Amino acid sequence: MADLYYQNIKKYYGSDIRFLGGDLFHEGGNAQGVDLAVTASLVQQRMLTHFPQARWVLQGWNNNPPPSLLTGLDKHHVLLINLAGEIATSWEQSQEFGQTPWLWGSVNHFGGKTDMGGQLPVLVNEPHRAFRNSSNHVMKGIGILPEGIFTNPIVYDFALKTAWNDHAPNLNQMLRQYILYRYGRWDGQLYKAWQLLSQSVFGEFEFKGEGTFESIFCARPSTNVTSVSTWGPKRMQYNPALLEQALTLFRQAADKFAVSATYQYDLVDLARQVMANHGRVVYRQAMEAYQAKDTLRLTEASRRFINLVLLQDSLLATNRHFLLGNWLKAAQSYGDSEADRRQSLENARTQITYWGPDDPTTRVHDYANKEWSGLLRDFYVPRWIAFFNELSLQLRGQDPPKTNFFAMEQAWAKDNNTYPTEPKGDYLKMVDRVMATIGLKSD
Repeated sequence: MADLYYQNIKKYYGSDIRFLGGDLFHEGGNAQGVDLAVTASLVQQRMLTHFPQARWVLQGWNNNPPPSLLTGLDKHHVLLINLAGEIATSWEQSQEFGQTPWLWGSVNHFGGKTDMGGQLPVLVNEPHRAFRNSSNHVMKGIGILPEGIFTNPIVYDFALKTAWNDHAPNLNQMLRQYILYRYGRWDGQLYKAWQLLSQSVFGEFEFKGEGTFESIFCARPSTNVTSVSTWGPKRMQYNPALLEQALTLFRQAADKFAVSATYQYDLVDLARQVMANHGRVVYRQAMEAYQAKDTLRLTEASRRFINLVLLQDSLLATNRHFLLGNWLKAAQSYGDSEADRRQSLENARTQITYWGPDDPTTRVHDYANKEWSGLLRDFYVPRWIAFFNELSLQLRGQDPPKTNFFAMEQAWAKDNNTYPTEPKGDYLKMVDRVMATIGLKSD
């Protein structure tokens, strides 16, 4: 079987392959009764029979790989990736994985969520600390391993740029340089804004959990929403007021940068995050009203919450990078037959909603949640409306059936309605509406 596998790799990809991945027991599996050292050695030997120059690429994540597995390997033909260096220092606890050649890696975005976030101070400093403390130079480099990449460009920019410095670079100096090449010229207001962001949403977090702080708009509704995805952060680890200050500074620079595509993206993204954070406040007000059995307050708070989500949808409609339609259009381009294209489209819709499997008890629903125009309006809003209606009926003394969110999610994933692939609306006017809604001045 192994020989057939490698023969097909050569057939489709050629013989000059230097890196081959494949973990034996990553995030699961039953190794009981298995001699891991012997098994791993046999796997590596078969790989080297077909690709003598190759390295077996393994993932350093949680307890993977077990130390006993590594003992059976020729370390000259192994490269281990420490997946989430910004939240885990497993390389230290394991003595650099038993002196196995390894890379410091950043995942940053689990599920490819659209929230702002990334620990810039850690990304800039931690790889250099690891390299200084590496024994026999078994640390070989830096890598990024995002589960989705079209968000937070500064994170991947800085993570890779730090590798070209002999020592940990100065973060503020990197921000100065970033302003120049991101927007085309220097601006003090944008620099102040980015300093605020580097001290908050892009700062170092006390609790180094999984990924960025998610938008409550994307959560499967309940009376006690903490994280959106099962393993997402349970609490905000920065001061949201700093983002509001940064948004004000960004907006004030519009006269100089309004035609800049990078400025447009960053301003819309920042306004999106500020409003998502504000959504948490309104959600709490709604839940306090429900707990107090105050029907009128619940009605008012839920109305404001739904309007926030709809406003978010309209804001994101102004920029092509936040359109659901482009995701679905790309999915439809795959496949050689109409059946393949339909399946690809359903897979794309499933991935960003309940993910799978087709089981109402799944814990991976909303794992890849997205704040995208079209998705907010047609997927997230109906869930929240159904939820608030259920609570309202309860307060009126009725006993409504419990909302079947999984059924709603499945139905949307199997739908075939289309969405715009071109932006619409004036992004500055929409940003101003957002700022006015949450009580910020735009000038």
